[in-house]
Amino acid sequence: MNQLRQLMIEELHRRNFAATTIRTYLHGVEHFSRYFRRPPDQLGPEDIRKYQAMLFTKLKYSPNTVILRLASLRFFYIHVLKRGWSIAETPYPKKLRHLPGVLSQEEVARLIEAADTPFHRILLMTMYATGEHRPCRSLDDSHLFRGSIVRFAISIVLCDSLCKPWKTIGQWNLQAVKGRQHDGRTSVQQI
Repeated sequence: MNQLRQLMIEELHRRNFAATTIRTYLHGVEHFSRYFRRPPDQLGPEDIRKYQAMLFTKLKYSPNTVILRLASLRFFYIHVLKRGWSIAETPYPKKLRHLPGVLSQEEVARLIEAADTPFHRILLMTMYATGEHRPCRSLDDSHLFRGSIVRFAISIVLCDSLCKPWKTIGQWNLQAVKGRQHDGRTSVQQI
């Protein structure tokens, strides 16, 4: 196994895989080999099928984890052993998609209140009112005005031509935005 392991490491490095991917792939092939107590080059598609079933039934792994394990075996068999790999014999399980968390009204209010400037507050109120708040879900208060949310929010142009749809936003937000307007546009502050 040491020679195969070294060959796999070389192939992974040649393709510039990340260190975490290399560790994950090596662990996947080692686990597969330990389960059958044989070197992986002596195991075939039927063993892979049994291994995949065992990951679901005995170990109760999630489909995403099983996909990672199969990806490591696929890489090993195709790039290290130079064998064919049949998707028909070893299908990947359907990937789990997790629904994003929905913030409560109190959490939304806390995010809006955390704004440093009135400009940031207006941007947050507008984003939540229009449904464009997806970038906020993974951020906490301390990271609220750094990185992607600020770049996303600045890309929203606030001008008179866009004020028409704002009638559904609510008077408190519309008044806040109109209070910031100068010559038909909102002033853009340096962030």
